[in-house]
Amino acid sequence: MLLPHEFRLRLRSGYRMTSYGLRHLVERAAWRSLGLGVTFCASTAVGYGHQPLPADGKPAVIGCGKAQALAGGFLADRARHANEAGAREAWDDTDVLHYALDFEISALEPDNNTCMITGTNVMTIHNLSSSLTEFTFRLRGQYAITAALVNGSTPVPANKASETTRVVTLDRAYTVGEEFTLTIAYTGPTVAFGFGSIDVDTQPDGTPIVATLSEPYYAHTWWPVKDGDEGLSGDNSDKATIDLSVTVPDNFTVPSNGTLQSVEPLSGNRTRYHWATDYPIAAYLVSFAATEYNTWTEDYSYSGGTMPVEFYIYPSNDNPDNRAAWGQVTEMLGVFSSLFGEYPFIDEKYGIYNFPFGGGMEHQTITGQGTFNEITTAHEAAHQWWGDMITCRTWSDIWLNEGFASYSECLWKEFETGTPNPSAYFARVQARKPSSVGDSVYINPDDLTLARIFSGTYSYNKGCWVLHQLRHVVGDATFFEILADYRAAYEFSAATTDDFVAVASSTYGADLTWFFEQWVYQIGAPAYHYAWATVSVDGQGFLLVKIQQVQNAAYPEVFTMPVDLVVDVGGSPETITVWNDQRVQWFAVAVGGPVTALEFDPNEWILRTSAMNIAYDETPGDFDGDLDVDGDDFTVFEQCFTGAGIAYEPGCAPGDFDDDQDIDCADWALFRQFWMGAGNPPSLGPCDRPIPTVAEWGMAIMTLLVLAMGTIVFTPRFRPSSDARGVTPAHG
Repeated sequence: MLLPHEFRLRLRSGYRMTSYGLRHLVERAAWRSLGLGVTFCASTAVGYGHQPLPADGKPAVIGCGKAQALAGGFLADRARHANEAGAREAWDDTDVLHYALDFEISALEPDNNTCMITGTNVMTIHNLSSSLTEFTFRLRGQYAITAALVNGSTPVPANKASETTRVVTLDRAYTVGEEFTLTIAYTGPTVAFGFGSIDVDTQPDGTPIVATLSEPYYAHTWWPVKDGDEGLSGDNSDKATIDLSVTVPDNFTVPSNGTLQSVEPLSGNRTRYHWATDYPIAAYLVSFAATEYNTWTEDYSYSGGTMPVEFYIYPSNDNPDNRAAWGQVTEMLGVFSSLFGEYPFIDEKYGIYNFPFGGGMEHQTITGQGTFNEITTAHEAAHQWWGDMITCRTWSDIWLNEGFASYSECLWKEFETGTPNPSAYFARVQARKPSSVGDSVYINPDDLTLARIFSGTYSYNKGCWVLHQLRHVVGDATFFEILADYRAAYEFSAATTDDFVAVASSTYGADLTWFFEQWVYQIGAPAYHYAWATVSVDGQGFLLVKIQQVQNAAYPEVFTMPVDLVVDVGGSPETITVWNDQRVQWFAVAVGGPVTALEFDPNEWILRTSAMNIAYDETPGDFDGDLDVDGDDFTVFEQCFTGAGIAYEPGCAPGDFDDDQDIDCADWALFRQFWMGAGNPPSLGPCDRPIPTVAEWGMAIMTLLVLAMGTIVFTPRFRPSSDARGVTPAHG
């Protein structure tokens, strides 16, 4: 989904302005007034703790902050369920296989945002419980249930558990593996919630339109369905196929999911549209619209043939520019298929239709859009892979939908011309840079408001930057392999963040929990101070770099990331990538000539709040500030030497290489490796031991420093290949 640019708030006649009603209208109004991708409220910063290593010393899979959030959300969910309706069967006690939904809309009242719905839904249910005696579904309370039948003939009671939820007592206990059908006949007036779960509105020319947008919780406002409760984490894993039949006035056209099976004229100037999809679909992605449309179809060509791309446009919007703008989606489908694998619903269709929402909504195989904006069209098309084919299992994991679709906008701009365009890619990444980093990408289950779920700052923009950074950490080829493996593992199902982390780690060949813990589950982002200088040792030039993280104290102390340093050596740019995993860190890198300029992460592969170049006034071991380490510095070091566990005096900080607040033999070992004076450094009492001559270790200074400091100065896997920005992944 992309949020709208603007909205119209109309107070429908018939609303009673209770405090809840006022709150609801204000919330809805505020959301519809959002600018594209901008949240309307300031999110509360939530600090997540660090997970200590288990007793066996193996890295933990899940951070304790996330575990606490999950546990707290689970307990809160259970408490809400208990307060609302008592104990009910669990979500995974049943698997809905198919819905056969057939209804008629009538008595349209755009001024009151309501119409009448009368229909039936036949649910085919596979039992997974040892003894199932009830089935819970959601349908708002204003609808009267006129019949509830098991297996088409046996009446059963369907009682209200709450204003949004019904519980059916089955005719008997069903054992594991049994299937049964539940038919619910219902009728009543519609009431819209959320972003307009079922809106009765008008086109710009005044023609009535009925359209749905159920995300996240509101499918139950217009049809009986197994779905999660409002405000809870939910579970989008129970997808089902569906037949959807809608009877409308005969001047209306109805776009919906899947493929059109029939259009049947009925008495009374009515028409019945029958759509069906054989691909499993989550409840919130089921949709329809009904109004007067102009339509046309284009072909998307792929290796197996062609697939129809269908368009439904308001007559007042039908002009060549708007047709061309939407028609660009066929190229987008091609680009995304080359990157993510073939369009997932290739046996059916893709489509776009006008509807009364200023942004867009990625209903499976048929996107509703209130705009002809290119980025919106790309975003919603990408959702067919990330959101529809693979759906976030819980609403806490919504970034798996919105962050992925937002990042896909960047990929579209990179590859739209057929020739990779790094400048266009980085420009779009910058357009998605979050305005704040004070909250996590993952949503605490106790904070699942509409505002937080659809936060442009965190779910969309920061989620986009998670993938941007991951691409740089693992490299282009591995990044797209991760997406391919993720698709293979969860295609037409649902996944959590932990599921994605597991796939990414497996494909990469090393645990990536550290990356997702700091960028998805924790808050904040790094801020950097960096300094550099060049020195010559026995004719060999070295670049000395100091990196210090200085971010807000509320954020993690250290963000571990590869950092690109682009240096000018003799007039030629060279990229050096260092592995930064400490609060304060020094690097010594052999270079082929004098370094005249240095840029710190110039492409912004790291989400950071700042990066400040400061004077290099703290060469390790350089007490007198002359950018070498010689006899004068040894004299000061010897005076500063304290031994382990004893704090040093002011002015001795340059000798504390390992930042442990003392100056001992470990620091002496490092001091000797920085020695630039004539011959070997003098001996230092109990710490002295023979060391190699300068000639013996000259070119190895960087490696020795790294080993001593426990710092990875350069690891090839973290350095982008020369064609990293210029090759479409082979697997696509």
